Amino acid sequence: MKAFAAVFVLLCLAPASVFAQAATGGRYSFCQVNDTGKRDIWVSQVFPTPPGTDLMDTALASEFHAYVGTLGGAGDKTCVTAVSRAAAEETRARIAAIMGKRSFGIHVYDWHDVNWTPSAATYANTTPAPLTAAAKFVYCRSVDTDKRVLVTSGIFVQTMPPMNDMAYFKALTRYASEFGARAAATHGVDAQDALCIPSDTQAEADKSRNDFRKSFPFSGIKKVDLDFTPGPAPATDAVAPAMAAAPTATQPPAVRSSGTVDDVEEDFWRRMSSSKAAEDFEDYLAAYPQGSHAPVARLEAKRLRRAGGAPAVTAKTKAKAKAATKTASAVARAASVPAADPDHPIDEAVGRQVAGDAFFQLPVGTGEVAHRSGTRIVNQTVPVTADGSVQRVAGSNQCRLDITVLAGEGGLVRTVATGQTWAGIIPLSMRSKTSSQYAVIDGVIKAVAIDKLVGQPFPLVAGNTFGWSVTYENVDNTTGTTRYGQDWSCRVGATAPASTSIPGMPGEQTELQCNVRFVSLALPPQDQVIDWYSAAGCFMQDPTR
Repeated sequence: MKAFAAVFVLLCLAPASVFAQAATGGRYSFCQVNDTGKRDIWVSQVFPTPPGTDLMDTALASEFHAYVGTLGGAGDKTCVTAVSRAAAEETRARIAAIMGKRSFGIHVYDWHDVNWTPSAATYANTTPAPLTAAAKFVYCRSVDTDKRVLVTSGIFVQTMPPMNDMAYFKALTRYASEFGARAAATHGVDAQDALCIPSDTQAEADKSRNDFRKSFPFSGIKKVDLDFTPGPAPATDAVAPAMAAAPTATQPPAVRSSGTVDDVEEDFWRRMSSSKAAEDFEDYLAAYPQGSHAPVARLEAKRLRRAGGAPAVTAKTKAKAKAATKTASAVARAASVPAADPDHPIDEAVGRQVAGDAFFQLPVGTGEVAHRSGTRIVNQTVPVTADGSVQRVAGSNQCRLDITVLAGEGGLVRTVATGQTWAGIIPLSMRSKTSSQYAVIDGVIKAVAIDKLVGQPFPLVAGNTFGWSVTYENVDNTTGTTRYGQDWSCRVGATAPASTSIPGMPGEQTELQCNVRFVSLALPPQDQVIDWYSAAGCFMQDPTR
C-alpha cells in the first residue's frame, strides 16, 4: 500500500505513474509479513514472479498473508520484486541480517523462514487483472509530543481508487488533512502531523492501529480516541473507474518498515535507549526527527537536561560554534530576498525565514552552473533518468533548479520542473508539468512552513548531522489544493574534487546522505544522496543514486 518511490524532493509531487512499469516476466520475488506488536517477521523463499502479478496490487501479498495466518502469524504484508534471483536473494539476506541479529542479547525480530510459493492458479494468470476501486479499512492518527497526546480515529471504510491511480494517494492526503484539522480543533494537537493508514481487511486495520497505540508504553503519552469519518469527496477526488486490463503500467512495491531503513533505526534505538545522557537521545533525534521513537526521545532528552542542567561547553563545541558563526557572518550579505520572480513566487514568510535564519546561510560560490544527468533504478525495477542543473540566484542564498525526468521503460512518464529552491535542496516554489498515458498534470508546489531545524549545515564537517521539516502546498489541475509535509535528516560525508562527478567543474563537492519521511502521505521513507558544489554555491542530487 505504500508502493510509491520518490526521486528527489520535487518528484515526490509527481503522480504514482511516474514510477510505473509493466511486465514482470523474468523477475523474482519474495513476500513477508511483519508483526510489529509481537516482533515477528515471516518471510517466504524467493520464487519466480508470476506473469500476471500486478505490482501495485496486494493480491500476491494477501495470498502469502493468508498462508502465514495458518501458521499463527499476522501483521503488515508486502512482496519485494527484483530484476534477478540473485538480486532478490541479496535483498532478502540483507533484511535477515538486520531483523534477525541480536542487540544487547535480544533478537530485533524473531525470524521465520516460510516454505511457500504462490499457487498454481496464480501462475496460470498470464496478464494482470484489471485494477478497480475497492473498499479499504482506514484509520488516522496524530502524535503531538509537546502536548503528550496521541489522537487516533476508529476504523472507517472508504471505497478508494486503485493504487496505480494518483487519486488513491490524493484521497489519503485529504483524509489526513481533515483528521488533522479535527484533532487540532478538539485536542489542540499539531494538524500537520496527521497520517491515515489503509488496510485491505478489518483485521489488518485493527492490528495496525492497536500495535501503534501500544508503541508508547512508558512515555506519558495520553491516548485519545476521536470519532472521525471523512467528508464527501470533491468531484476531482471521486473514485476513478476501473483501469483497462492490458497492458497496464504498474508500480513495484518498496521495502516497507520491515526493510532496511526503519530497522537500522530500531537497532540504533535499542543500543542507546537505556542511556542516561541527553546527548544520546538528541543524536537519535538528529538522525530520525520523526522516527517511531522520536516522542519518547524528546521527552527523555528534556528530562535528562532538566535533571543534569545545561550540557558542558567544551573547547571543541566552542570552536564549532565560532566556526559556524564565522561562516554565517561571511555570507550574511548574500542572504537578502532576491527580486520577486513572477514565475516562481515564494511564500513571503518563508522567504524572510530563509533570508534571515543562520541555518540557511551558505557560502556564495563563484556562480558556476552545476549540471548533472544519469539514470538509476528505483525499487530495483523502474529506470529513472534525470537531467538537471542548478545555479545560484545573484544576491541571495537561493538557487534556480531546472530538471527533466523520464521514468519507466522508454520514458513512459516525463516531468519537467523549474523553480526557486533553498540551495537546490528545499524547493521554495516549483512549477512542473507531468505527462503520461494517464493524464497531463500541471502543478505548482510552494513551501509554506519550514520548522524543526536541527543542527547547522555549515561548515560541512564529515559526520555532522542536520535536519528540518517542511510543509508544502500543492496546487494542480486535477485535485486543486492539498498540503503535506516532509521530514529530512542528513549526515555529512566525504569531500572530493567537484570534477570527479562534473568534468571540468572547479572547486569541491561534499556528499550528504539524507533520509526523507513523509507526513500525511502514505509513502515509505526515501534515501537521497546529495552533493554540495562549492563553486556553484548549491546542493544537487546525485541522479545515479
